[in-house]
Amino acid sequence: MSTNSRQESSIRALLAYCLGCDEQDITPEADLVNQLYADSLDLLDLAMALHDEFNIELTIDDMLKINTVGDLYQVVQDKIGAETLSEQEAV
Repeated sequence: MSTNSRQESSIRALLAYCLGCDEQDITPEADLVNQLYADSLDLLDLAMALHDEFNIELTIDDMLKINTVGDLYQVVQDKIGAETLSEQEAV
């Protein structure tokens, strides 16, 4: 399993937990609010869970960019990449 596949699997599991939905309903095209029924508190819980899982900080601006599960995958991957670059530059 590739790193991206593992990340996406972890994100799907976190979404299912935070939103109380079935992982089968979580597709890249699924809209977080209109199809998975996430509200603002769900998104806050999700941001904290992603922080715990991936050690990343999601800002309000980051969260506003996320409409679909696919958007979430991309933002998390971008954040992980930025964190890795920051760590490499610090060495």
